[in-house]
Amino acid sequence: MKKILLPIDRSTTSQKSFGIAKEFAEKLGAKLVIVQVIEMHQKMHNVGYATKLLPDSEFFEKESLEILNNAKKFFDGTEIEIETKVLWGTPSENIIKYSEEENFDLIIMCTHGMSASKRFLMGSTTNRVVHYAKVPVMVVR
Repeated sequence: MKKILLPIDRSTTSQKSFGIAKEFAEKLGAKLVIVQVIEMHQKMHNVGYATKLLPDSEFFEKESLEILNNAKKFFDGTEIEIETKVLWGTPSENIIKYSEEENFDLIIMCTHGMSASKRFLMGSTTNRVVHYAKVPVMVVR
């Protein structure tokens, strides 16, 4: 196992997967890629009472890079090779596609503990990744 994908979002819940990713990467000598996917609807920005489409993605790109850099700090002091990446689009689709294109050996991601009925009606990013990814997915609760 040489490459582990660690998708994160803005929630503190996704931090639960950091310790497990650290343990796996250290024991296996694997590279860890921390990724955040910016959903397309996040290109909308509230300005007062109106909502406008941002002319570029600088605002969200900057916010995502800050989130990724904060996540990366968790792994300071280790010898784990860390890379960060921002992707744009639907989170589940991008995580699956990126994992395949970049030949990851494992995806480690957190679930947000949705109830069964809510998962059935809405689905979840984690649920879709588990069902459609071609690589093993470890789900952290």
